[in-house]
Amino acid sequence: MKDMMRRHLGLLLITIAAVLFAVVTEPASSEMFGISIRSLPVMGKEKVAGFELNIKAGRVVALPSIPMGWHIAIDNDPSWNTRIKGSLIVGAAALAPDFFNNFIIVEKNEYMDLKFDVKAEIVVTEDFQNERQIRLGMKDLVLTRK
Repeated sequence: MKDMMRRHLGLLLITIAAVLFAVVTEPASSEMFGISIRSLPVMGKEKVAGFELNIKAGRVVALPSIPMGWHIAIDNDPSWNTRIKGSLIVGAAALAPDFFNNFIIVEKNEYMDLKFDVKAEIVVTEDFQNERQIRLGMKDLVLTRK
């Protein structure tokens, strides 16, 4: 009788542990969004020479258009803290600001205390000798549900 109770108790504890693990590791909220930059404040003949996005509680799902002449690195860290960085390889590959219209698809995955946030830094230049960094936050972005 004691052996049977121990087995049942053991199975119950394993079941509880499995359920708790599933609850902790399952996303509380998972949605897909396309991201656009509302308005990139470029001046004169500035073109985009680089960009970096830091995404909290999210991952990069797709980059629909990878520009020719660019190096793109995506780090979809398992902690749901993601970074994507792009830089041009040749000056002729510099981008117009409209590249950032629905340019990336991300999955939002908030859980526990980790809340979705995107910070961007866009590097622009006119002459490839002088660069200017433009820092953007959530208020500067447009998210479109996918």
